[in-house]
Amino acid sequence: NRIKAQRDVLGRLCSAGWRLSPVPWQGDSFFVHSVPSGTVLGLSQVHISGEIYFQESTSMVPAEVLRAALVATASCRKSRRLRILDTCAAPGSKTTQLGSWLMGEGDDVSGVIVANEPDEMRATKLHANLMRAGMVNAVITSFDGQDLGDLVPEQFDGILVDVPCSCEGNVRKDPFALLQAVPREAGLSETSLVETQLAILESGWQALRPGGCLVYSTCTFNYQENEMNCNRFLEKHRNSAQSLNAAALIGWTKSVESDHGSIRFWPQSFDAEGFFVACFQKTTQAPAVVTASTTPSFQARLQDVWQLTPLSPHDLTMLKTKARATLGCWPTGSDADDSLGEDPGGKIWLVPSLGSGLQELVLGIRSPGSLIAERAND
Repeated sequence: NRIKAQRDVLGRLCSAGWRLSPVPWQGDSFFVHSVPSGTVLGLSQVHISGEIYFQESTSMVPAEVLRAALVATASCRKSRRLRILDTCAAPGSKTTQLGSWLMGEGDDVSGVIVANEPDEMRATKLHANLMRAGMVNAVITSFDGQDLGDLVPEQFDGILVDVPCSCEGNVRKDPFALLQAVPREAGLSETSLVETQLAILESGWQALRPGGCLVYSTCTFNYQENEMNCNRFLEKHRNSAQSLNAAALIGWTKSVESDHGSIRFWPQSFDAEGFFVACFQKTTQAPAVVTASTTPSFQARLQDVWQLTPLSPHDLTMLKTKARATLGCWPTGSDADDSLGEDPGGKIWLVPSLGSGLQELVLGIRSPGSLIAERAND
C-alpha cells in the first residue's frame, strides 16, 4: 500500500523471514510463500498498520485493467481529478488498490472513488479496510447497485462492476465451490443471479461518461455469468460500447484471452483463484445525458444534510499541530484545510471533494468522510 508503506517494508519482511515473489500483473504485489513460524497474517503489524493488504492475486486484475484502460485511453487528464465508482466494493481490496493510485501514488493522477456496498455488515468491513489503508479520498455509499445509473448518469470516468457471482473460481481453496453454484444465502436462483449481474452492469454503464472505461468481473467460470452477460450487453449497446483487450492493457502475453478481449484465469494454470475480466469503453458518440447545472454540489448537499460547519482558522491550526505531535502526520493527498467539517456532536470529518453532479449520493452515504477528530468536552 503506497499510501502508508515505508520504503523499507519489503526489506523488513524479508529480513524477518518472509519469502516473497512478484505478482506478474501488479507491480506492487507479491506472493507470500512462507512466513516465520507463529505468524498470523491478519494480525501482523504490517497488516494492522495498513502498510500491506492481503488479497487473492487474480482479484487484483480488475482494478489493474481499469487503471491501465484509463491511462491508455487518455481518460487521465491532469487538468481535472478522476472520479471512479466501485459498484460492489466490499471488502475493499480493489477499492484500496484504485484509491492508492488516485491519491497520486502512480501515473501522476489524482481523484476520488465512490465505494458502494448495500449490505450493512459488508459495508462496515469495507469502512474498516479503507480507514486502515489511509484512504481519505473515498466515500462509502449503500445503494442497490442497480439504482446508481439513474441517480448519477454519466458522472464517472471509470467504473468497476465486480458483481456478486456463484464463486466457482474459489475451487482451489474450497473444493465444494463447484457444488454451490448459486449463493443460496442470498436467496437467488441461477437465472435471477445472472439477471441481477446484467442489471448492475447496465446501471454502471449508465453512470459512465462518454470516453470513460468500465470493467466487468466475476470470480466464477460459467458462460452465463461471464461471456453471455457481456454478449447481451454489447448487443444492446452496439453503437456506444467498444471492447478493449484486457490482457494487452496489462501487458500479459500468456494465453488467457476469451471473447471480446476478456481475460479468463483458470486455477490449474495460475495456481490462483479463477477470475473473469472484461473491459469496455463508452464511445464519445454516445448520446449525452443533460443534467441541470444549478443543482448544489456534493459538498454543499452534504453540509446541509449532515449539518457540517467549517472549522475556524484557530481550531484548524490546533488540530493540525496536535495530529502531527501525536501521530506524526497529517492526511496526505487531500485538501484537508478546505474539506474539514464539524457535525453537531463535535465530530470533525475530512470530506472528499467530489464536485458537482453527485449530490444524489448524499442520502446513501454511511458517513460524511473520514473521522479525523472529536472535540473534547470542557
